[in-house]
Amino acid sequence: TVSTSGTQVMARTVSNLYAGSGLTVEAFYPPGTFVSAVTDVGELPWWAMPWLVFSVLISLIWGIVWFFFGRDPKGRGTIIPEYDPPADMKPYEVNALANDGVTHRGVAATILDLSRRGIIRLTILDEGNNYRIERLRNKEKNLDTFESGIVSMLFLHGDEAVMTGHDQARATVYQMIHEWTNAQLKTRGWHQWNITFMRGAAIAAAVVSWGIGMALLNGYFNDPRLFLSVIGLFLAMIFAYYMPKRTPNGARLLEQIDGFKLYVH
Repeated sequence: TVSTSGTQVMARTVSNLYAGSGLTVEAFYPPGTFVSAVTDVGELPWWAMPWLVFSVLISLIWGIVWFFFGRDPKGRGTIIPEYDPPADMKPYEVNALANDGVTHRGVAATILDLSRRGIIRLTILDEGNNYRIERLRNKEKNLDTFESGIVSMLFLHGDEAVMTGHDQARATVYQMIHEWTNAQLKTRGWHQWNITFMRGAAIAAAVVSWGIGMALLNGYFNDPRLFLSVIGLFLAMIFAYYMPKRTPNGARLLEQIDGFKLYVH
């Protein structure tokens, strides 16, 4: 027999149950009695789709983070031609400040600058594909720690070397200059934080925040289009990549660099 009392349903057997026997009770509930934990989004308008709302939200959050931690302070506001490069800056420092980190052009400019100053002698071979570099030891003065390291790295096996377009020594020098200049930008007071560390941490945080949001969305919504929120991740990583910001002094020097490039071109 089955009896109900309020929200309770009670089933009793009319005879005793023996070992191994069973009891089956069929209960029917009207539609809407239980609410699904996963929401069907089929009836939502397009602008309220979870993937779209989440993409906009995470992009907005990281846009705000970039505004406060990645956006350079305003300098003079107008780029005017500069007839001289910024004073007291080496070529690799100019390259690193202008590009948020040194590039291969910064390495080449450093080697050319050492040649211009008479520290090394550079001879072009084979239509510009190979280079002979000679070390002029009696000219080595007024080198900073980094430049001394470059000279030592270029001449590992004597006072003369040949560098090709894909020379391992060039790759080693580039890696060294990359790591050093990123730290030097903060040391010289041109950047708020170390570029490599801050940028890597920001990108990792963007990926983690997106992953947490996706896990929550998958738990609440039944929508096969949630993967489209990768658009929001892409935009968030763009904001994260363009961090950290320069200092006011770094922003002013960057304007001078842009002004000198305007004059040269």
